[in-house]
Amino acid sequence: MSRIAAYSRYTGKPALAELIDRLPRVREALAAHDSATELLRTTTMPSGTIAGRIGAVVANGELTEEVLGEIASMNSAAVNLESKMNVLKEIQAYSARVVESEIESSSIVLFEGLDAKLKELVEDTRPHVEHLSGVLSATDAIERGQESIDAWRNMTTALSAYSEIRAAQDVLMSNFAHDHRARCKPGIADLPAAASDAIMSNLDELWPGWRGTDPATGRPISRDMISRNRLSPTPWPDEPVSQLAWLLEHGTLWVPTKEQLDELWKERRQRDFEVAQELKRSPEQRTKRAQMPGFWQSDPITGEPIIR
Repeated sequence: MSRIAAYSRYTGKPALAELIDRLPRVREALAAHDSATELLRTTTMPSGTIAGRIGAVVANGELTEEVLGEIASMNSAAVNLESKMNVLKEIQAYSARVVESEIESSSIVLFEGLDAKLKELVEDTRPHVEHLSGVLSATDAIERGQESIDAWRNMTTALSAYSEIRAAQDVLMSNFAHDHRARCKPGIADLPAAASDAIMSNLDELWPGWRGTDPATGRPISRDMISRNRLSPTPWPDEPVSQLAWLLEHGTLWVPTKEQLDELWKERRQRDFEVAQELKRSPEQRTKRAQMPGFWQSDPITGEPIIR
């Protein structure tokens, strides 16, 4: 296994390792690095030292052409061996720089590769969702019958692959989109992991008050007076398998690039601005605008009207 730090940092996540190994020059650079590492490991210094041989000459007081030739040969061999070892170390360092450079310059490719993996998983798993409607546990699935049992089993397998993709995404964002990663999730203590712009692009539609503000009124959402927990629960279940089934059915799941997140936030700011402007209007003005075609749309989960 390669000991290149930049490589090991990312390839601890299987979903990411596969993508990195496909990058140009990475496989060859890793092979060169590993070959140099192995040669360094197996290279041994010759027994005896030049200093020891010279010391023997001085102690004996005898120096012949033959002895001089032996010492010169030892010196040449030592210099040659040191030179080879320096070259091997330079190959290691150069290979590491190539790998790190390829990974850094290909970050968008890696984000897009993970997104493609996610979309493939969604496509393969979505047919099982219809058999898990209302199923919140393995017990529920058993009670529903064999189709739900099979669907639950397949969804459990999909959850493992889904978690691997999200773990790989987190590594990428931590290294190449740190600021965006922080902005994807407001600093609200009671937000679950799935409530993030990095997880789905339609979170505002599925859970309008997830950012802590009621979009219909522009005011903070209702919270418990004592615990300060939000009173409106998440639209998805807490159980991981049933949660994934819900997200597959309703969410637009993605692994976004920084540019895609920037576009999402630009559109959100525009909507927030329009809502704020609407809330400033008089009741008469709002009533008149609400009668315009297409002004109101229904929330996809609750059916409640929301401003567009």
